[in-house]
Amino acid sequence: MAVRALNDEIGEIARRLYGVVPRLTRLASNNNFVFRLDFEGGLSPKVIKLAGSGERAPGSVRREQDALRALSKHGIDVPAVEFTQEDLPGAGQPFTIMSLLPGTTLEEACKSLKAPWAESGCRWAGAFVHRIGAVPPEALPIVLPAQHQDSVGYVRRSFEAESMFVPPFSTILDQAQRLEDLPGRRLIHGDYAWNQIMTDGRSFAVIDWESVTVGHPLSMLGRAVAMIREYGGAQDHLDWLIDGYQQQRPLSQADRHELHLWEMWHHVGCMGWKFVCGPDHRAHAFAMAERVKKWATTMSLERGPSGDFDVLAAGWRSLKG
Repeated sequence: MAVRALNDEIGEIARRLYGVVPRLTRLASNNNFVFRLDFEGGLSPKVIKLAGSGERAPGSVRREQDALRALSKHGIDVPAVEFTQEDLPGAGQPFTIMSLLPGTTLEEACKSLKAPWAESGCRWAGAFVHRIGAVPPEALPIVLPAQHQDSVGYVRRSFEAESMFVPPFSTILDQAQRLEDLPGRRLIHGDYAWNQIMTDGRSFAVIDWESVTVGHPLSMLGRAVAMIREYGGAQDHLDWLIDGYQQQRPLSQADRHELHLWEMWHHVGCMGWKFVCGPDHRAHAFAMAERVKKWATTMSLERGPSGDFDVLAAGWRSLKG
């Protein structure tokens, strides 16, 4: 959709719902269109999300609407839904207008060296894995497919197309297939990372619930670990994250091996997606490949107590057995 047409559509939606056309600011998003709405006259800022161009985008917007409403009823800290396409007869496509959460992302807080925010936020992020896991999946009025449904095969094919289905990537992908059969599935975010957590130093909330699904808690934690490592996090951030998780459930040695494999799977899965997303993404994927090879070869790929591969990187104090 052309920028001007998109701006006009959002302006018309706001005019019909609020009686005024706001100032628009485009926000970062991988799949859909997300804008900040700033109004004159004292009305608080909002966020609007519209379906992107992908074939799954309309469904993902509706999916998030249902998830946000249900999670809010269970005390999960998420943005409040104010309006959707159901409130506007004749709306051309699905949209959600929700509250604008105060503060900044946990990633920005950590990188700006706001130490109190960083530590409390990382610990909160680790503990949140248990909080969302305590919500029964049937509480969400949507179909929740199994996590990574066929994604291992998709990623494997992308690596084969690049002639890169070789160790350590083939090892990680072969083991990732086994993860789908593990017991203990719970509700998980599906795209959990430190840039999905908003904080003002006093409160925390999680955004972008389009990929909410049923999976393994250690997968959700492993993705958070992977994103901190990939996008410039520090050792302390990882320690605080894991410590927050372990406040409610200490990690056994078997859990640690499982977590290491989940982290590597998230790195490799991200690479597989980037291989097919254009030149800029491909360059990032090849850079990631070099880092994953380094992490995997600096530590031995040994069988652990749970039968998993230990790809623990040196220096992870909180995860040493």
